[in-house]
Amino acid sequence: MFIINGDNGGNWYSFFYLLSSVLTFLFLLYLGMKKGYPILSWILILVSGALFFIIGTKLLTFRSAEWTTLFRNGVFPHTASKSAIGGMLFAILGIELSRSWLKIKEFVLDTYVLMVPLGLALQKPGCLLAGCCFGTPTALPWGVQYAQGTAVHHQHWISNRIPATELLSLPVHPVPLYEIISYLMIFGVLILLAPALQKRGSRFLLAITMLAISRFTLEFFRDPAATQALGQMIGGLKALQWILLLTGLVTAIILYGKLKRPSTSVKNPSVTHYLMWRKFALILFLSLIIWAVHMGFSATEMLVMNLKLLPALILFGFHAWIRFTVPPFRLAGIIILILPLFIMGQSVPDKEDAWEYFHSFGAGGTFGS
Repeated sequence: MFIINGDNGGNWYSFFYLLSSVLTFLFLLYLGMKKGYPILSWILILVSGALFFIIGTKLLTFRSAEWTTLFRNGVFPHTASKSAIGGMLFAILGIELSRSWLKIKEFVLDTYVLMVPLGLALQKPGCLLAGCCFGTPTALPWGVQYAQGTAVHHQHWISNRIPATELLSLPVHPVPLYEIISYLMIFGVLILLAPALQKRGSRFLLAITMLAISRFTLEFFRDPAATQALGQMIGGLKALQWILLLTGLVTAIILYGKLKRPSTSVKNPSVTHYLMWRKFALILFLSLIIWAVHMGFSATEMLVMNLKLLPALILFGFHAWIRFTVPPFRLAGIIILILPLFIMGQSVPDKEDAWEYFHSFGAGGTFGS
């Protein structure tokens, strides 16, 4: 048996969440450039997917109190619960909406979905250390026990499985470890079958099918209390499992029909690279959404969004500068923009006591699935 004390579990979760977000973003940037996607449009699509993903992870776990806060007070409430299923659904919506708005004809979800299992695998060590996605009790030698103060120990105590004085939870299935293995296998299958998945949407459908089947199977080992949404039992299965089963069957049938149809040669559609006003409108739209929902985001989630949005802002500014400025005066314009910053940087108080010092302290943690 292995023991996890849960110290800094929230910090570990945030670290692996940030690591997964940054690495998958960089990998997707590389894949998009390799496929010839317009780089600024591709970044904006990825930012849209990331923002909608975070919103989706929260919306699917909202209860009546959160919905009341959202609609009555107009405030996006903070919740520690997260649902990867809700995140995936909203990410697909955000990517397709932004792709359509930017007039990108390629089905970019075939590229995006390649990094989904890898990103989930990179994030799951944080879930294991935080104890948020804990499994059912087990006597297997690789079972994991969690110390007092963790969600697992608390759940076992309130369900009368252990006394209040017990220092450790019951041994449970290390579900995040199972998920890591499963997601890496899905990633490997997608890579190996890439040459055979040339039809539009085929890679996306295969990935969704495998992800649905994987999550459906792993839910048998996950404690119902750890299922953040749709964890109630219906007909011997969790409500979430029925949805996953239906999703897997539907996508598998669609994929089979697509692969059976004869191949048709399709030229790569042309893309308009200079839809500047559409790109500006999308940047403004995404910025307004971030501002509207930021109260419900954790510090790590806000950092992720800023890191992904910043390259888009810089690249858009560069494109706008090149397109709308007169070449002979570009250098002078840059100097005019930088000079005030230089002047302000030289304006410092003459006396040491002119400085004002502020101190702040904060603490926080996250749990997710």
